Amino acid sequence: MLLALAGCASASPEYIGLEPRRMVIEGTEIRVWQRGDRAQAIRMGWIARGEHGVAMARMVQAIEAVTGCDVRQDFIAGDSGVLNARLEC
Repeated sequence: MLLALAGCASASPEYIGLEPRRMVIEGTEIRVWQRGDRAQAIRMGWIARGEHGVAMARMVQAIEAVTGCDVRQDFIAGDSGVLNARLEC
């Protein structure tokens, strides 16, 4: 049962076959997948209540750092656990 609770980070089917790139920003581990002009970030680990906005900002920062592209602010969807974005390269 403990193994089932440990969980894992798997990107959406759109990113199957791609290896994630790992970033750590201010102690938050984030994995980023990119396909074309789309990216997905998954935050690893636990965050405190009230830090969800900060976590999302870190996820956007990770996507931009890993891809070298800007995240289009009008195409961000998700939450502090999984964030999907459209890129402008």
